[in-house]
Amino acid sequence: MKARVLFLSTTIALTSGCFWDSDNSGNDSGIVVPPTPPIATPPPPPGSQVIGAAGGIVSLTDVAQVQFPPGSLSANTRVTIRSVDTQSLRDSLQTDEELFSIRARMPTAVEVQIDGIQPNANVMVTIPITQAALSGRPANTGVRILAASETGGDFGEIRPYFELIVPEVEQGSNSSQIRFTAQPSHFAQRRSGSHIGVFLITFAPGP
Repeated sequence: MKARVLFLSTTIALTSGCFWDSDNSGNDSGIVVPPTPPIATPPPPPGSQVIGAAGGIVSLTDVAQVQFPPGSLSANTRVTIRSVDTQSLRDSLQTDEELFSIRARMPTAVEVQIDGIQPNANVMVTIPITQAALSGRPANTGVRILAASETGGDFGEIRPYFELIVPEVEQGSNSSQIRFTAQPSHFAQRRSGSHIGVFLITFAPGP
C-alpha cells in the first residue's frame, strides 16, 4: 500500500509542474510554483527612438534622419519621425496662408515629434529626395524647406507660423538628399505637451 501511495503522489507532482519543498528541519513548507518567465519588451516602432543628453540619431527609412548633438536634449526623450500628407497638414493648421497653399511642393512632409521638452540647440535634419523630383521642379526654382509651426498670437490664440530655410542639396548618381539645420523655435509645443516640427520640401524662385 505504501508503494502505491508513493507512486501516485510522485505522478501528481510531475504532471502538475510543481514540487514539494522542505525546509532545513525536514518539515514540509508548501508547494513552490515555477517562476514566470520575464515578458520581453517590444521594440520601438520604426522612426522612434529615445535620445538622451549624449545626443544621437533618429531615422525613418525613405523619410528623414534627425541628428541631435550632445546636450541638445536635457533628459531621455522619445523622438518620433512621421511622414504626413501636406493637404491634411494644411487642414490641421487651419490656414489659407498663400505661402503654404500655392507654392510648388512635395506631396508629403516630415513631422518630428519630441515628447515633453524642446531641444536646447539646433538639430540637423536630412531628407532624401529623388532625382525625378529635382529634375521635374518648376523652371528657375531652387529647393527650399518650409518649416510649418505654431506660435502664440497677441491675445493668446495659436496661429500658424512659417519660415523658409535654404538647405544644402547633395546630389548623387541615383539619389539625393537635402540637409538643413532646424532651430529649437521650429519645434512648437502642442496641447499634448509634445514639441512638433513639420518640414516641407518646396520649390521657390531662385537658385
